[in-house]
Amino acid sequence: MRPQFALLALMLIGGPASAADAPAAPPAPPPPVVIFTHPVPPPAAGEVTLPGTIEAWQETPIHARTNGYVKRWHAEIGQRVEAGALLVELDAPEVDQALAASRAAVAQAEANQNLARINFERWQKLVARKTVPEYELDEREALFKARSADLLAARANQQRYEELSRFKRVLAPFAGTITQRMVENGALIDAGGGNTHPLYTLAETQRLRIRVGVPQARLREIGTGMPAAVLVAEFPGRRFAGQVARTAAAIEPASRTLLTEVELDNADGTLLPGLYAQVAFKFAGDAALLLVPTNTVRFDARGAHIATVQEDKTIRILDVALGRNLGTQFEVVGGLDAKASVVLNPTDLLKDGLTVVAKPLPPPPPKP
Repeated sequence: MRPQFALLALMLIGGPASAADAPAAPPAPPPPVVIFTHPVPPPAAGEVTLPGTIEAWQETPIHARTNGYVKRWHAEIGQRVEAGALLVELDAPEVDQALAASRAAVAQAEANQNLARINFERWQKLVARKTVPEYELDEREALFKARSADLLAARANQQRYEELSRFKRVLAPFAGTITQRMVENGALIDAGGGNTHPLYTLAETQRLRIRVGVPQARLREIGTGMPAAVLVAEFPGRRFAGQVARTAAAIEPASRTLLTEVELDNADGTLLPGLYAQVAFKFAGDAALLLVPTNTVRFDARGAHIATVQEDKTIRILDVALGRNLGTQFEVVGGLDAKASVVLNPTDLLKDGLTVVAKPLPPPPPKP
């Protein structure tokens, strides 16, 4: 065989053997397996009970407005009084004497003004006849105006003492119940409040109020006019109807609560101010909220994210807005659809568009 044909035969034999010996390409990795679940709506309704103290609709200490001695008191504790009812009569001789002196001062000022007016009118006629110089008329006019001002001041002083004299009768400022009496016949009474002891304490108990601190988490659910049930341990099984009258419109920083005032009717006088009570609010829940397990949420510098499985078995990362952390669940307030399939325990390997094998979360085993 010629050398050329031998070389050609060797090349034909060696060619296929070299292609068969080349290494094969590595197989593509299988798609990752993920477990998914679905968000759930919050409970349809829930009742939250908060502690509080029952207070009178209005309560005030009643002081005397003038100094004097107690001549007679007329109301006892527990007694119901109407607005304007006489509570205490005072004997105030100093006020009576000052009132008499002020009346005398008014009479004197009226006489002085009358005399000044007569002289002024007389000097007007004399000046018209050119009998006296005009500057003397100016003096008489100024004296008349001064006596008129003295009369106004005397009348104002008389009115002041008449008002003080009327204060010898201490009246109830509104209808209510006497809750304290600290007055006795013959006692010396100093006018005003400050460090002085009140004569009575009067409370309006036909209506009552309770102030409670609603947690910040319930801020969106509380509102004026919302019904509330008042529970008192001394009346087991009974729920007194009330409603939210107003809120402070500001969160207390120390407790993170919203001061809320609940009003309730007490026309039958069953409840008493000062009772410890509990206020039950029934919250309907926020229909826009969704609950997801806490292990479905991933956080980074941009915020909170949830990985979802699309219909074509690919991953889509959603930016979501979270509400409260309920321990095992997060409230999602935006960015998530109720029918979404959310991935449990998402890893950083899950990216948008990644194909996965999705399996639903198995149900919990039945309880024995």
